[in-house]
Amino acid sequence: FFFQAEDGIRDKLVTGVQTCALPILVRVYPNPGNGWFHLSVGQATGGAGYLKVFDARGVVVLQKSLMLMQGKNQFDLPLHNKPNGIYYFRLQYGGRSIVTKAIKY
Repeated sequence: FFFQAEDGIRDKLVTGVQTCALPILVRVYPNPGNGWFHLSVGQATGGAGYLKVFDARGVVVLQKSLMLMQGKNQFDLPLHNKPNGIYYFRLQYGGRSIVTKAIKY
């Protein structure tokens, strides 16, 4: 909605406040680790998610669909057969993308 002030200035009228989504808590552990990583996702609501794991060069080394349930979720991420280095874990869920990283030694 817009309103016109007496001085001719047009302005917006606030009619509500948009509710922000609750945060998704994402953690990869152990970090650093030997390649047997776990992904922990704390979520207020359930739904489908998608995970991609990238190496430091940006090459996808693991990808998988995830079904997230309300509350705490845990998934095993076997990277033991990948080279040592930094890995980026990108979780896409509910129109958002969350990235975290871990070091494999």
